[in-house]
Amino acid sequence: LLKPYIEVIAKYHNQASDTHFVWFPFLFLKPPPEREITIPKTIIMAICFASYFNFAFQIKEFLASQAITWQSLGISQIQFTIGFLIWFNIATRPLWNYRAYHLQQTK
Repeated sequence: LLKPYIEVIAKYHNQASDTHFVWFPFLFLKPPPEREITIPKTIIMAICFASYFNFAFQIKEFLASQAITWQSLGISQIQFTIGFLIWFNIATRPLWNYRAYHLQQTK
């Protein structure tokens, strides 16, 4: 019953994930479509993307004349990392691996 919906969601998610824009500046982390994304890779991806977003967030804070402390820097890094870990393990990895599995089966 849910399979058609999962296939549609996977199709559109993977079309977006196939673009270089989504992976910038970490294109080296993007696996080929037929290779699965592993849990250790999601950890590396989460740390990299969290650092990138935290850097942008800190620039915004600086431009808004907000005080930046080591504590606020660390807390926001942890929050971004947790957020990306959740996203990558709930959405990206399962949907990417769904396609990878089907591509491997057709070989």
